Amino acid sequence: MLGGVSPTRESTDVRADLWSKMLTNSVTVLGAVGGLLLGEVLADAHRPLVREVLVEGAAVAAASGVDLPTAFGAPADLVGRRAPGWEMALDGAFDRAAERFGSVRSVTWRDFELGRPTEIEAVTGEIVRRAGELGVAAPANTAVLAALRSIEAGEQRPDPAHLRALVEAVA
Repeated sequence: MLGGVSPTRESTDVRADLWSKMLTNSVTVLGAVGGLLLGEVLADAHRPLVREVLVEGAAVAAASGVDLPTAFGAPADLVGRRAPGWEMALDGAFDRAAERFGSVRSVTWRDFELGRPTEIEAVTGEIVRRAGELGVAAPANTAVLAALRSIEAGEQRPDPAHLRALVEAVA
């Protein structure tokens, strides 16, 4: 029915699709932390952080019993296990995303500006919560969540310095 209005597809694994979307959103919210467009978030200087956020998210999905085919467009089995070629696969996915969506601004960043409630608890918060329940380490996502919560509470504003500090913390 929706196919007449918008392109649609039938899902064969809704859980995997939801996790894939959550991992994508766990990257886009980084723009809200740094006050940066997606292309700027995916720049070489920030890639160590973006990689860690995705590795942790893929590991949490796997521990949750989700057979995730991709993590931000790279094979999730490579990413979650840091298997040979995982960084190259992610970098290729980052390059493709930056080329296509580089000028996109995070919805969360816009929510911060308008003083609206965000969905950070349903994205990064969910990854961190499940990681804790399953005993999976997620320090990068935990640090990102703390920064997002601080911005949402009005304690600080989006700033590239926040993203640089997070990159340094995972390096």
